[in-house]
Amino acid sequence: MGQNENAIPIIKLQKTDVTLAELVTRFRGQTVGFQIPRLEGILILLPGEDYSFVTSAIQARKALSTRPSKTPAEYFAETVRVLHRLEQKHGMTSAEFYRQFQEDALQEGPADYWEWRVRYKSFLTMKERFGFSETEVANV
Repeated sequence: MGQNENAIPIIKLQKTDVTLAELVTRFRGQTVGFQIPRLEGILILLPGEDYSFVTSAIQARKALSTRPSKTPAEYFAETVRVLHRLEQKHGMTSAEFYRQFQEDALQEGPADYWEWRVRYKSFLTMKERFGFSETEVANV
């Protein structure tokens, strides 16, 4: 199996007398991991611009791993509720919003426009894939 070109290289340090300052100086600006003897885990050195991305990914993984999974019907019902809330808030149907969004007819809008687009696309996909209807899942 080939090595993943996006993987962080791991350097196995043999001696423990290397200081953190020496490692930072030597590998400044690079993304590299260090496996240190008698350390359970790996120390990763990142360029500053990568730090927020990596911490966001770690936080997202933690948040997602603790959520109980939903059945497709539960997720569809939640999606329908969110779409109804957005339709009431913005005074148009999701189908009309999506048509305008696809045609670039909407000006830069509120932050929830992106969520609305993603939820409506999920709604259409689930209707097609699972044959769900809004009335069937109203009580889910």
